[in-house]
Amino acid sequence: MQQTVLFKCQHIFMFNKTIMRMQLIYCLLSMFVFVNVANAQDSSTQTQASKINIYADTLLRANPEGAMVTVGINTQKIYKIDADYNIPSNELKLGGEIGINPSYAQFSVYSEWMPVLFFKLRLQYDHYEFLGQYGGLLSFSSSNQKYGDAIIENREGEEESTTGSRIVIKPLLRAKIGDFLLRNQFTLAQYYFGGEGPYFLESEYSVLLKNDDTLYANNFTIFYDVKINGKLNFFIGPYHEWINTKSANITNQRIGINLFFETQRNSQFQKQRFYARLGTYLEDRNRDGEYFSLLGYGLDF
Repeated sequence: MQQTVLFKCQHIFMFNKTIMRMQLIYCLLSMFVFVNVANAQDSSTQTQASKINIYADTLLRANPEGAMVTVGINTQKIYKIDADYNIPSNELKLGGEIGINPSYAQFSVYSEWMPVLFFKLRLQYDHYEFLGQYGGLLSFSSSNQKYGDAIIENREGEEESTTGSRIVIKPLLRAKIGDFLLRNQFTLAQYYFGGEGPYFLESEYSVLLKNDDTLYANNFTIFYDVKINGKLNFFIGPYHEWINTKSANITNQRIGINLFFETQRNSQFQKQRFYARLGTYLEDRNRDGEYFSLLGYGLDF
């Protein structure tokens, strides 16, 4: 019996190490491919253009349950346009967002710098106003406690009306090989909470965090570009997400299918977009083996 348990533990450990190695390989592969493509042929043309973008997004998700409405504005300075794809290959964005859901309001400022087509870096500061309802903000005495949807519902009325903040760094690597698009998004976030604690439920990633705690996340996606009459950008493909918290030492993994499509500019809106996600949890002590889903709709005005 002990040998069986030991074998299972070793198997799980080796599986997690394999996943982490795959994430690193994906990052390096994305960088290698696009660096070599960029060196082989630089199709960018110099330009100087500035514009202001206003946008809005609505997001719904299940397991964990949640909803978010976000409105944002940014100023975009374009320095180069890629001639092959007719998109900016060197630009800088400065902007702000306001997001609201039943449990908290989020106020964000950010900068997004793309020096080359294959690399983008986003720096962001978020301020939270927790409303004292629907799980925002819940404290936990131990990082070993469970925090699934049923537990959050049973603790209704225990939420704290308080504030929080975080600082986020998000480097993105992209590569295009034929009709396939590879994307690797890494996230490093430092969180601060004003509640009782010592652990708090972070609802975006559905993990427990301490005050002054660090979260790491990595999302690797392979999209296939489905061309429909030249009027619709349609992408579909698999993805893997890995999340880890430093102090609580929680690791979650999930896999699934991403769907994204975007319309071209029309008389009412510059662009409309729809995105969806369906998958299962590979590693999550609250939801092992369960399914999850996400739906979103956005507009660029």
